[in-house]
Amino acid sequence: MGKMTDSPPRRLSPVFLWGLAAVLAVISIGSLLLFFLRTAEGSWSYLPEKETVALFHTLSPERRTALEQSFPILRAVPPSQAPIDIAILILPDGTLGWASFRKEAPLPASDRDKEGSFTVAASSQPVRSLIKHDAGRLGGNRHFLALTTRLDPTLSFVALDLRLLAPIPTTLDRALLDSLPSPLALAAWDGSGTILRFAGPAGKFGGAAPDLPSLSPTPIVSIASADALMWNNPIVSAIPAEQRTILQGLLSPQLATLLGQDISLPYDLAPLLAAPMTVSWTRTASGALHFLVQGNAPASVLRDKLDMIHRSFRSGLPSFDIAHRTLTNGFAATTIGEDASGVADETRTEGAWTVRKTARQEGGASLISAVAGERFVLGNDDAWIAQALGTPAASPLPRFTATPFFGGATDRDAFLGFFRDLLPSSLVQNILFALGPAGDRLLWSAEQTHGVLTITLQGKTTP
Repeated sequence: MGKMTDSPPRRLSPVFLWGLAAVLAVISIGSLLLFFLRTAEGSWSYLPEKETVALFHTLSPERRTALEQSFPILRAVPPSQAPIDIAILILPDGTLGWASFRKEAPLPASDRDKEGSFTVAASSQPVRSLIKHDAGRLGGNRHFLALTTRLDPTLSFVALDLRLLAPIPTTLDRALLDSLPSPLALAAWDGSGTILRFAGPAGKFGGAAPDLPSLSPTPIVSIASADALMWNNPIVSAIPAEQRTILQGLLSPQLATLLGQDISLPYDLAPLLAAPMTVSWTRTASGALHFLVQGNAPASVLRDKLDMIHRSFRSGLPSFDIAHRTLTNGFAATTIGEDASGVADETRTEGAWTVRKTARQEGGASLISAVAGERFVLGNDDAWIAQALGTPAASPLPRFTATPFFGGATDRDAFLGFFRDLLPSSLVQNILFALGPAGDRLLWSAEQTHGVLTITLQGKTTP
């Protein structure tokens, strides 16, 4: 063994000490914020955790009027010129009661009570008893705390048990509720739209959805996704079999019309949807469906799958040769025969893009794809394809605090009409119709942080 020598003790770097101090400061501030959120006084500090099925926070007279159709019990609460909190509670006999919390001039003594700095009114003595009862409070519910995290406390919001929106649940209602860890949800309104928050479904969603393409003419629907397969599986598995059958019945004929009979969504298209991508579609004045897909995939996948799609599309375009002739007896005859030469399959180069177009020579249906490295474009609208191959403007998705993994923009009436026809569910309809923002265009996005799924909706009026 070598001779041991003494060495001076190592001194901690000032940079390390400053870094350690910064980390400790962040932890301390975070702990104080968490303590503040748990202890800050609000109506949730006095509401029973189990019996409170809805809490309307900072409810303005205008917002209250808009919500009374979906929640008729709000009409029973005495009016207020200032924003107040209103809670709906379920009583032991199954009936509903209400309680209001306000910090304005007190009500007559016979109709009021005091809880902290709040003047409290209640619909009945049983409701007062629930508020006075020393039990778990809504403010201590972990799902309520998670849903209100990072939410501006000055915003108007409603936290509610989704079962209140579907007192007689459909099969779809039950499936959606069963897919969530908690039936508690939250909707908040800011100056630009609506924020919906849920205790996130099982599975972790991540990645960044790309911006939406700005196309002309404007699509009825545009969707952006970080990975369509990632969110598709848990969502589709939550849809009951009968609704899945309806979806398949709607999608299969459209898929066959657009891409031919030989294309399978899970086997042929899914490999093109596993990376950030966008899809847009619209209907022309004649009713034809036009679409555009933009995305990324390995070059080998693009080569095989796009070639398969073109061959399937071509097989669905029989071109007929029509010949007219006069027989020896003077009668006219018309002969119709299949002529494959009537279908054109052309390839050209535009900058970095290799473009392939399959179409009937006399016009009509067509399919166009373009590949540049691992980028691809697929569609049937020449104008949209030309815009996609250039440098089109893009619109970012709305966001709450994190990066959206999914989102889109749509014509509001077409979007709501689609869900009204496809999903005859009281729960879905209440969420979409009662909580959706105004405007003829609807922008939306989905993000997930710390087990909370946040959906941001923004209404936009087209100039």
